Amino acid sequence: MAISSDAIGWSAKIVTVNPEIKVVKGKQYLVVMHSETSQGYYSYAVGRENKSTSDFASVSDDNGSTFTLQPQQKLKYSFTIK
Repeated sequence: MAISSDAIGWSAKIVTVNPEIKVVKGKQYLVVMHSETSQGYYSYAVGRENKSTSDFASVSDDNGSTFTLQPQQKLKYSFTIK
């Protein structure tokens, strides 16, 4: 699923996506986000997470070939399952 660079803009905003996937209770899922923008910078909102949790954030500097765990970081996100 692609999010166009026009939808991202130059200031922080909430982006909504509808992947239309079937989810199964108890199964873990991984969300990978990236941008193909050719100019400027982009970012995601993160916060400190001091609790023991299965949520985590990681960063790739090589177009997703490898990822480095960001200790005690958690992405700002929300899911609605219908």
